[in-house]
Amino acid sequence: MGKAVEIWQNADLLAGSDKTFDIIIRKGAGAYICGEETSMLESIEGKRGQVKVKPPLPAIEGLFAMPTIINNVLTLASVPTIMDKGAEYYRDFGQGRSRGTQPFQLGGDIKRGGLVEKAFGISLRELVEGFGNGTHSGKAVRTVQAGGPLGAYIPSSGFDVEMDYETLIEAGAMLGHGGIVVFGEGVDMAK
Repeated sequence: MGKAVEIWQNADLLAGSDKTFDIIIRKGAGAYICGEETSMLESIEGKRGQVKVKPPLPAIEGLFAMPTIINNVLTLASVPTIMDKGAEYYRDFGQGRSRGTQPFQLGGDIKRGGLVEKAFGISLRELVEGFGNGTHSGKAVRTVQAGGPLGAYIPSSGFDVEMDYETLIEAGAMLGHGGIVVFGEGVDMAK
């Protein structure tokens, strides 16, 4: 990101019509919770990244108590596609209120772990069995933890659930940061 800002500065791409601006990159501690906007603001201010109660919204009182528009890297990464192809193009990915794409991280007892970016609405089964190719151990999948540390466990009988914000909430789970941790049969869930 630093190199990109340097390129923009050298090409005079940060100059507006009658005003110029600068981009300053501030690195947080990399905590999971700092993907949430108020927690991210706390981290940027040098505080412990914790979610703050709203209101006030960051757009009214955000960074250093000033009006702030803030987005995480996942949101900002979609901007080039939207600028290049248009909002309608991007909107056509996904379903319901979950529009665009989501990076899903496949981990745990999975044969092909890693990052898969797909439109909202792909099924959990397609991610685990199709992209992940089942378990690394060769055992049947017992469950997955979806949505990160605050998410829920979904048994293999629920793998036809569509991966979007609303559908997962209706199923008693959550999308969170898109993390999917696979557990094969025989795992001691209490441990």
